Amino acid sequence: MKKIIAITLSILLIISLLPMAAFASEKSDEVMAKIVAARDFLYGSKTEFTAADSYDFLLYLYAFGDGAQFKDAYIQSVKDAFEAGTMNTADRIALAGLCLDELGVNVNEFELNDSSKIDLEQKTADAGLDVDSPYNYFFVISFADDETYLEQVQAKLTEDYTKGQGYNYWGYGSDNTSNFAAMILDEELEKDAVDVVETTRVDKGYYYLADYGTDANGNSTASALFMYAVLNNQEKADEVYALLVDNFGTESGGFAYALGGEADNYATRDALKALVYYNARCCQDDPEPDTTAAPEADTKTATTAADSSAQQSTPATGDSLAACGIAGVAVLALGVVIATRKKEK
Repeated sequence: MKKIIAITLSILLIISLLPMAAFASEKSDEVMAKIVAARDFLYGSKTEFTAADSYDFLLYLYAFGDGAQFKDAYIQSVKDAFEAGTMNTADRIALAGLCLDELGVNVNEFELNDSSKIDLEQKTADAGLDVDSPYNYFFVISFADDETYLEQVQAKLTEDYTKGQGYNYWGYGSDNTSNFAAMILDEELEKDAVDVVETTRVDKGYYYLADYGTDANGNSTASALFMYAVLNNQEKADEVYALLVDNFGTESGGFAYALGGEADNYATRDALKALVYYNARCCQDDPEPDTTAAPEADTKTATTAADSSAQQSTPATGDSLAACGIAGVAVLALGVVIATRKKEK
């Protein structure tokens, strides 16, 4: 795996910003409307986001939410979390770093309450392999920039994968394996994971694990969409998008877990993550193919960062074109990092 040079990524982001805003397709307009509706279903009544809500805040920001209204309080909450010693896992630091970066904060010289400054990218690596949810390794990989550490993350992911069976996180469910496929840089394991996920495909979507029944559910279908979006498989992503919105979308803007069911937070959270990546990676109508980068981590009340990624159901918007373009590029940034690391492993 070769080191990703920060300046190269910055150049790619600058190049991609205007095409993202200027060439959004009709499909993207449709998807963005669903993103905003799901965002408002989840976070429409939120009055603050704290460090403990970093996963939800990141989804909110990537869903074209107005981060300015929450910025100062969120920054202070991150400082307080460091002071209290609760910013102590790699995913908590990485998720906070991604949020802060979205808010325009220098994450390499983040100022704490005592006025000292720390590099959040390095802090993520220093935290080691401890995470609240292995799904969050996606964001750790996207944020950290230490080559040795990233290799350790890949090795850790591989430990819990069994060929032909999937990724084991309280069982070999398709949700787990979809997220694994989006994170692993080994092409052979990635292909095996995709094949495993496809064994759970049924008429209306994807199911979690045959032990729990083979009816399609919203969470597993959303996870499959996230996987195919990150892997930039346009054809499959389009298919799964249709399954998700046709079978699990609701008039409320949220998404249901069960066919014909009511919208719930967990299914909607998974769907929102999938939709923002699908929009950024598969729904932009660029008239000239981009040869510089592969486009692209990743659902009642918001829960903590620890809960929001780990949950499985088997367990004033500011929506301007400019905001959509900027948010799209932010999500695309994660895709550039993941996709480039897949190519350069």
